[in-house]
Amino acid sequence: MKPTLRQGDPQPHRNAAFTRADLLAIVVTLAMGVFAVLPALGQAKAKSRRVQCLSNQEGIGRAFRQFAFDHQNRFPMQVSTNEGGSAEYLGSQNTAGAVDTWRHFWALRNELSTHRILICPTDLGRYEPTDWDDFAWRVTAKNGAISYGVGTGAQPGNPRMLLIADRSMVGRVGTLNIEFNSRATRLNLGTNAQALATLSWDARGMHQAAGNITRADGTVHLLTSERLRAALIESGDSRNNYAQPGLSGVR
Repeated sequence: MKPTLRQGDPQPHRNAAFTRADLLAIVVTLAMGVFAVLPALGQAKAKSRRVQCLSNQEGIGRAFRQFAFDHQNRFPMQVSTNEGGSAEYLGSQNTAGAVDTWRHFWALRNELSTHRILICPTDLGRYEPTDWDDFAWRVTAKNGAISYGVGTGAQPGNPRMLLIADRSMVGRVGTLNIEFNSRATRLNLGTNAQALATLSWDARGMHQAAGNITRADGTVHLLTSERLRAALIESGDSRNNYAQPGLSGVR
């Protein structure tokens, strides 16, 4: 005969075992939560890196303008190496291969807070120098230690001219290809809409289908490929001379 329970008697244990089904349900719930959060975390990380790259360019732009202030309103590209500039390293236009883009940043070493500002956090595989000497002398440094190209014809007095850009421009301008993670390139981008029709940011590049530029007045802009082309057309510089570092070293 089943005993009758009275008030106050201990209750019998029901089946309180933790089943595999319970564990599986918890694991599935947690996994769904993680997968729901991951895209947001990835987007937040990408945004943080874009902001850091914008900050880098802003700092580099200030260094260029400080240099100009101390050198009769001229950027390093218009100043001889005898005066601390980089004019001797402009080279001929419309060439690819050994391009001394890094020399224009080397001329700013007294104005820049650190050489680390020259590397965008999204530009993986860049060489991180230990100091400025390492930056200039190590074979894998030089162009391999910077994430940015230089508008070598930029003038402080023309605020809309291209001064700095992410090194992820791609396309064919005239007879020359400009590539990301390939050989360094020096060319005239010009302002002709037809000639610039294929110029864009590499979708695999630093900020996918967008990129940062700094104008000669120091303002920094995150642009789509379409807006990049428009910015060059509206720059007021018919040549838009530009030098972009390649994959590594002086190439």
